[in-house]
Amino acid sequence: MSKMPLIGAAIAKRRRHRAVAWALVLLVLSTVLWTGCSGKPPDEFTPGETVISVILLMDTTGSMTESWAGGVKMDSARQAAHRLLDVLEEEAGVVGRRYRVAVIGFNTSAWVAQEFTSDFALLRQAVDGLNPDGQTDIGQGLETALGYLRDSVFHRAYVILLSDGMANAGRSSGQILEWLRGALHGEKLVASVYGANYGLSDIDTRGVASFVGDALSGRGYDTSVLLDRGRPVVLSRLPGDNVFWFSGHANWNVMGFHDPANDRTRVSSSDVQRLDLPDLLLAVVQGCLAGKDVEDEGNILHTFVDSGARVAIGYSVLTYVPQHDAWARAFWPAVEAGETIRAAALAGTVRAYHEDPFTPLPASVVVTYPASVAQRMTLRDLEEQAARGFRIYTVGFGDRGNLDENLLRGIAGLTGGEYLYGGEAQALENIFVKAQHLGTGDLQGEFSGTVKPGETLTAGVVAVLEGDADLRITLNWPGSTVGLRLYDPKGHLIGPDYPRLVIYRQERPTYVVIERPMPGPWRVEVVGQDVAASGTPFYVVASTSDVPVRGAEPVEFLLWVAIMAFVALAVAPRVRLDRPYYEEVRAR
Repeated sequence: MSKMPLIGAAIAKRRRHRAVAWALVLLVLSTVLWTGCSGKPPDEFTPGETVISVILLMDTTGSMTESWAGGVKMDSARQAAHRLLDVLEEEAGVVGRRYRVAVIGFNTSAWVAQEFTSDFALLRQAVDGLNPDGQTDIGQGLETALGYLRDSVFHRAYVILLSDGMANAGRSSGQILEWLRGALHGEKLVASVYGANYGLSDIDTRGVASFVGDALSGRGYDTSVLLDRGRPVVLSRLPGDNVFWFSGHANWNVMGFHDPANDRTRVSSSDVQRLDLPDLLLAVVQGCLAGKDVEDEGNILHTFVDSGARVAIGYSVLTYVPQHDAWARAFWPAVEAGETIRAAALAGTVRAYHEDPFTPLPASVVVTYPASVAQRMTLRDLEEQAARGFRIYTVGFGDRGNLDENLLRGIAGLTGGEYLYGGEAQALENIFVKAQHLGTGDLQGEFSGTVKPGETLTAGVVAVLEGDADLRITLNWPGSTVGLRLYDPKGHLIGPDYPRLVIYRQERPTYVVIERPMPGPWRVEVVGQDVAASGTPFYVVASTSDVPVRGAEPVEFLLWVAIMAFVALAVAPRVRLDRPYYEEVRAR
């Protein structure tokens, strides 16, 4: 009797045994990996996350021990910081963003009370551990915060500077602003402009490139005009660019470059996807069909934005060099006039249409992506916001006669931030909540009032545009119980089961985040559930963002575990039954 069939069967069973072992390993690994994604150490980052760094820069001078608005200044400042941390902690459970917060105190000197972390217990301890003493050296506080921030890695960042007084130690107010201006703008913005003589039907975009290069240089950019250069040069420069402008051959997923050897080289969407471009403010691809099917993940504009660019522009139709030139010559004057990216792009399209009509719908020729940024932001906004990497929001509180509000406004203005005054303890809380919205999105509305017991008030309406990545609503009030009702444009009341609801916090402050919200008017109502007979004041702030967020999806994980468990359970009994047979064959 031949042993071959038995040996073959044994080998097959041994392979099946190994397969089951691997299935069990995969089951364990899937659990570990999922747990690692949702329960990872708070300071570890996941590829693809947008890292947002926040610094609380807190005045801890001796004057913070003074009484104010029925309490002590330092206690009010701590309480306001806690409200901000409450909201940021909710973000910790959202996939797509990673918040890191640091606490820095300053008086006669400055120090890091808590390094960047996503551990909110540590952050609360640091805030509570700040003790007032000494004089006010705002300059030293800023220098410490900026130095610490620049030594870290982030995509976006903002600083909240809280002070109740004037600079009376270290640099004077004028010296602080002069130092800050130099610190922020010591390094020039960087741009690359590409053009080439392709040698095909007299296609030569070098003139367009030279014009654009001059325009960027006039705005203060350190500009390199790359003519007839190849793929390696462009790819090596892109990560350092704030503006990248391409004029030449293109398609929806590729840009074609031309080198001196007349050998066209290409940069595809996959090439760009491998680059980290957090400093890229604007990418313009003047080439055929670059904006076609922009929502497709392989589209070159989509890929630029996914890799870190703030705005990308491309054409959805065939274009020619005269149209490139006409478009650029209309786009830049509109930019200089302070038009938004979208408005400037449309001005260029109208000019190109009149130069050589090639479509009955001029407005459809150009695609600006993402729309939520392009429709609201000017190039100056982008330069101020992203190039320096952060904004500073200054908060003054206490007696206005003791505040240097001009200094606080100047500090905020140099970074594109905002100065906010807290006239009372509750206003200070609201300001910190507002700063969180300003730092991570575009403010769409603020509503305030007083709600009485059993009363339902329409606080306001928030306009959401097509393409907004998320809608964020925060309701804050001093105490008691107040409810938030939010209705989508179709009149549906938002609840825990609403589609694409990412955060639904009902404690004070109430916080709601909806991913990919329905465009249109969203109605906000405030309900007085358990409040004093005279009513209680409330504050609502709403914003939208272009940074995608995504809630955790445990259903997908459970489905994966179920599949792996089924494989393991279905085959494991066979392994147990076949093992004596396998041992018998091996012994032969």
